[in-house]
Amino acid sequence: MRLGLGLGHAAPQAGTATLVLRIADDGIGFDAPAALGLGIGFSSMRARMERMGGSLQVSSRPGETLIEAVLGTTPPQNT
Repeated sequence: MRLGLGLGHAAPQAGTATLVLRIADDGIGFDAPAALGLGIGFSSMRARMERMGGSLQVSSRPGETLIEAVLGTTPPQNT
């Protein structure tokens, strides 16, 4: 598992901010499209991100799984 923070490369502009969280591992992987349709785990995480104006992407293959959450790209939804 690796953890990297890109704060040293940030160059925020007035009135803008984007937070990107990437979680990666080098495990056996899984069928991401099938997993996204099972249970409420990934679908709940994606719905929460979208309500806050962000997004959630999941990709996986043997030796590499990546979950990327991005906040700050669009205004939050009013619920």
